[in-house]
Amino acid sequence: MNMSNRCWVVGSAILDTVYSVPHLPQPGESVLAALVQQFLGGKGVNQAIAAARSGAPTELLVALGEDTGATRFKELFAVEPNLFAKITTLPDHPTGQASITIDPTGRNQITVFPGANMHLSSSAIDQCEFSSGDFILCQNEVSDECLFAASRAKNLIYNPAPYRPFPTEILNRCFAITPNETEAAALTGVIPDTDKNLQLCANHLLQLGVQNVIITLGDRGAFFTNGIEQHFFTAKNVEAVDTTAAGDVFNGALIAQLTLGMSITNSIQYAVAAATISVTRRGAVPSIPNRKEIEQFLQNWELPAKSF
Repeated sequence: MNMSNRCWVVGSAILDTVYSVPHLPQPGESVLAALVQQFLGGKGVNQAIAAARSGAPTELLVALGEDTGATRFKELFAVEPNLFAKITTLPDHPTGQASITIDPTGRNQITVFPGANMHLSSSAIDQCEFSSGDFILCQNEVSDECLFAASRAKNLIYNPAPYRPFPTEILNRCFAITPNETEAAALTGVIPDTDKNLQLCANHLLQLGVQNVIITLGDRGAFFTNGIEQHFFTAKNVEAVDTTAAGDVFNGALIAQLTLGMSITNSIQYAVAAATISVTRRGAVPSIPNRKEIEQFLQNWELPAKSF
């Protein structure tokens, strides 16, 4: 393993309020929750902690308000080994919040108020010094200016979640893009509901300049192609209780492995295992496994990579 390189995560901190309900509400319907809980999350925080728990030195660039939510995040960052938070404090903007509704199968609906996250300045990224072996991970809970600033790094991984319109010229600067099926459809106009359409989606993204396309498929695993080789990574069948952070855990574990010098296929295999473990636990940060847990999971069940 190469321990001299670093992960960089530019992203959000969100205080999650989670409601456990018998079924997800339809428009206009009120549903009584059986349980309400608060967790620390946000895509940036989740991904950074996932990377750090997988053993990679991880730098998190994040914006917080000046409130109780910010205090809780700072306490969390202080106890996570391998995590180094570069915090921008914005007194005029509250720390981000989210309302998450979860049914008994683990399906969810999420509403996000970004707060301070969308006011993270690109100058915070411009001041960073990236080495050639570093990887940087961004998602759509920060501004376009931050995305552009991050794209000057050699190895940008772009997680286009939650989906929103963005400047597509960033794609030809991406080492990898990691949409889920919904995001891949929004990006390409093709619904990846068959193997053929999955390949069409991926090929469209390759034509836009992305070097590696990784489409996450929920409980079915992940699909990878770089235009030369392509693989389908199956996921182990487990009983899901909360899928909220699965995508974030996947991305954090992925960037950790790449930063530590692993191949992209090895990294995807590891990331699928990490995400699979996470859905068996409640909460965002509490669901994130460490390296020992992931390696033990892989030893007990070797994930097959299937070529088309």
